[in-house]
Amino acid sequence: MPIVTGERRKARKKQAEGKRTYRKKANAVRLCADDLLTRERLVAYHDSYAAAMAKYGLQRGIRGSEARHTTTAQYYRDLKRQTGELEANVQQLQTECQQAKQELDKVKKEIVFGADQNRLLSSHWLNSKSDRKHPLLKNL
Repeated sequence: MPIVTGERRKARKKQAEGKRTYRKKANAVRLCADDLLTRERLVAYHDSYAAAMAKYGLQRGIRGSEARHTTTAQYYRDLKRQTGELEANVQQLQTECQQAKQELDKVKKEIVFGADQNRLLSSHWLNSKSDRKHPLLKNL
């Protein structure tokens, strides 16, 4: 971190606003990160970190993203809303599942009834095979 002398940039703004601050020596030595934390340097730090972490499968964030921090209260509001929506979806899916099961039972009963009728008709057909007088049915 660079060592500089002189007054902080924000110190003049605070004096102009009328806020009281304690007095500092005029040309005191202090640490200043203004040169380290420029936009270009921060972008370069992100790039170099992403390059170093690429071997672990991490990717760099989107450049120029407009994403902002979500407050804890907003996060929990969104979470509660999503939970409500998911519970409603689960309820709807359970209802649809019950209806599908009822429809499946109905179709199974129809299949069993159809199979019984088919067996009955085939046995009747086999029994009546000897009674066939029609010339087309003689070969069957």
